[in-house]
Amino acid sequence: MPGRIEAENYDKGGEGVAYHDTTPGNAGSYRSDGVDLQATADTAGGHNVAWVVKNEWLKYSTHVATARAYTVEFRVASNRLGGSFHLDVDGVNVTGTLHVPNTGGWQSWTTVSKAGIALAAGPHVLRLVMDANGASGSVGNFNWIDVR
Repeated sequence: MPGRIEAENYDKGGEGVAYHDTTPGNAGSYRSDGVDLQATADTAGGHNVAWVVKNEWLKYSTHVATARAYTVEFRVASNRLGGSFHLDVDGVNVTGTLHVPNTGGWQSWTTVSKAGIALAAGPHVLRLVMDANGASGSVGNFNWIDVR
């Protein structure tokens, strides 16, 4: 870090270790574990995490090059008012509650930001945590996390 983490590139290790998914199987594509993924129509293409709901989470092991305050950005989409989520760093909620807005479609993307996230240099474990479903029935879709 700084850098971009593609949401679909969470750690390996399976259910309860690298992620928690409340539905069995993969409703999408790209990886063959239990996380629901799909091809994205967002710029730069690739895949996004989809169909995420309350109590699900994804873990990302990373390394911060320089200790300082960062801005963390989340690329999100929802066809109605989405739900809430937060980011843990080493088990501590560093963003507080963030919300996925109604972007007008599951592939209509916007960026939600949180500034002033202090990160020490060295290895860290980030965990994207889904807190509450919104009017859409889910939290939303996630394409990437930028730490800058």
